[in-house]
Amino acid sequence: GRAAFRLPIGSGSFEVGPSGSWGTQDGGGNGGGKMWFVGVDAELDLSRLDLKAQWIRGKAPGDELSMAYSLDLQNGGYVEADVILTPMIGILGRAEIRDALVQQSTERLYITKNWRATAGLRLIFNPQAVVKAEYSHNGEYGGTPSIPDDVITTSAVMAF
Repeated sequence: GRAAFRLPIGSGSFEVGPSGSWGTQDGGGNGGGKMWFVGVDAELDLSRLDLKAQWIRGKAPGDELSMAYSLDLQNGGYVEADVILTPMIGILGRAEIRDALVQQSTERLYITKNWRATAGLRLIFNPQAVVKAEYSHNGEYGGTPSIPDDVITTSAVMAF
């Protein structure tokens, strides 16, 4: 579930809301343990600037029988800014962090302590034709081994 409070600001708005979930994990049996997640998000929407942020944490017990993974999400979150420079050109900047342990029985353990910084450009030819390009620099912290895993993506979006 999620609750939110929205405050009008000029022609824009500010919204903040807590959220949470609790229940049986996907892939886990009906008698399995319960997973839970809690978080909060916020968004400032102005005419040429959108600022967004979210923080989340939670746990899922996993299930030996169905081999569902357990998860211990200590912290996860992001902050993003989207700016419209001209009616055709938009840019974005995003920073993310994740600190989690994922495990499947005693056979597999995945330790995630990573951060990501993303910069992007958007060309809006009309509401039905947009071209996007993004570069993401990925990094690890807390003694987690680093690997070269930066990413460049492009896309052309056509809406009909």
